[in-house]
Amino acid sequence: MANTLKLGAGKWATGTDTVLAFNDENNNIKPLPFDFSRASSATVVNQSGLIETVGSGEPRIDFLGNTKGALLLEPQRSNLITYSEDFQSAWTKSGTSVVSGFISPDGTNNAFKLVESSVNQAHTITGNTASVTSGATTTKSIFVKPNGRRWILLLDIHKPSSRAWFDLELGVVGSLQPNAISSKIEKLSNGYFRCSTTSVVGSTASKLRMDIVEDNGLTTGYQGNGTSGVYIYGAQLEQGSYATSYIPTSGSAVTRVAETSSQTTPDGVIGQTEGTVYLDFTVDTISAQTNNPVLWYMKDGGIGERYIELYSNGSLVYLENNGSTIANITKTGLTVGRHKCVIAYKNNDMVFYVDGVQVGSDVSGTPSGFSTFGLQYHQSFYTGQQKVNQVKLYNTRLSNAELAALTTI
Repeated sequence: MANTLKLGAGKWATGTDTVLAFNDENNNIKPLPFDFSRASSATVVNQSGLIETVGSGEPRIDFLGNTKGALLLEPQRSNLITYSEDFQSAWTKSGTSVVSGFISPDGTNNAFKLVESSVNQAHTITGNTASVTSGATTTKSIFVKPNGRRWILLLDIHKPSSRAWFDLELGVVGSLQPNAISSKIEKLSNGYFRCSTTSVVGSTASKLRMDIVEDNGLTTGYQGNGTSGVYIYGAQLEQGSYATSYIPTSGSAVTRVAETSSQTTPDGVIGQTEGTVYLDFTVDTISAQTNNPVLWYMKDGGIGERYIELYSNGSLVYLENNGSTIANITKTGLTVGRHKCVIAYKNNDMVFYVDGVQVGSDVSGTPSGFSTFGLQYHQSFYTGQQKVNQVKLYNTRLSNAELAALTTI
């Protein structure tokens, strides 16, 4: 039986507890504590479907849209909205008012109800002006739940033609104006939706505005009834092309530091001259991950490395490198959702499978031995958002039939 490293949701823990298990040739499970780092707290959607905060250095298992949970790894981001939850005094209201004391996505009474006035006008709420890099791509998001009104509109004051409409009953994105690069709506378990929209601001400022509207595509004011509205919680404005996990603020911008996770394993655990690496992952966005993130990597003490990289054009690439390229095999047309991929390597015998299908092979070259395995990349530029369902490492090259079976969705 081949030595196998297995990594999966439900096995994660912190400190000296097991987050990576090693099955030896006698099928004995031995713990290999996985080195995980994040020098800040962070939030995650827990198994009950609620937002919770985990402490600095603690891995996050995310259950948003996944009942089994997945390891969540994200790049560094800052929430530039200085009062992400205090809509009472820190936000500008026009044709609206707010009432406190309602259940939020974290399960406590810290959400607000945004109520439309009885005047015929636009019904809006606007956050603070955030300073951003000139011409930056920014993503604005907020958690919203219907209460008498089903449609909202999100836009950036500094890019007003980037409007996006959201249906809070059907849970879908409605109309988009051309300068809204992308928009997304995600459902939580307690009736809230997280609505987000992305645009290029074209200046050094960005500001989130949310409108209650009567219907899809409408921008003008309407005659409110003085009682209807929506529940709101957790606004976020971040430089980046997609929304990352919620970062609470209470008076100033807050930064969530990037996560790293790696393991230097004993000789023989990672196959030095032959082996197999399997990754089961979920990708929420592809084209928006402009840094072409590396999903996992193996590295020696020098320049040698092998990795799987996701490009913003939808290509998933297996690269084997030892100062020069030994193998470079590409799967094109990857879509949003869950995928399984595996690479197997041996002298003059390297192959790449994605979702049960052989993508390609390379029959020349000798792969190097590696001692470090990591999720995300050791260089911060190549990090992105990933949800890792399971990882397996074998110190032998599995057969093609086994590789196809292992990766079939």
